Amino acid sequence: MKHLTNKEFKSINDFKNRDEFLSYIKPQQKEAKHPYVEGSKTVRPYVVGYGCDGSTDANIHYVAQKMVKALGWNYAKIYNKAYEWQKREPAKWVEGDLGEEKDEALKNKKVKDTTIIPKNTTIQNVLDDLYDINNRSVVEELENRFERAGISLNTKLSDLATKHLE
Repeated sequence: MKHLTNKEFKSINDFKNRDEFLSYIKPQQKEAKHPYVEGSKTVRPYVVGYGCDGSTDANIHYVAQKMVKALGWNYAKIYNKAYEWQKREPAKWVEGDLGEEKDEALKNKKVKDTTIIPKNTTIQNVLDDLYDINNRSVVEELENRFERAGISLNTKLSDLATKHLE
């Protein structure tokens, strides 16, 4: 089976359930040593909808950053506002281009090179993955922003810039 590109990849929305989606993406992925769980494996590329396995945080935050950037929003400001209640210093790690960071599992690759965003990916899919990695405050902040902006969570990421920045 040939490796699919972002545009060719089906999204989780094209399946009846998550298990069907995971069965679809599995042949496209390669096992990698899990960076945090001794003797365990993870898979790459990360595909939006895969969720959390303890090594996908950077990929998920990268997709979220890319999503809000398409609207001209600043992910670092959104992330730090979401966690103001913790009364801690703002997180510096979200300020740069997260796609340029090293992948947690494949240290010799950049996050942007180990992340697949299928063409039918929606805002809700990204929020679901953020929720899955326990970033519930970011999800709530983003949901509120999308609501105030009148943007449906069912909007495809590929439509964000064209529909909402005109």
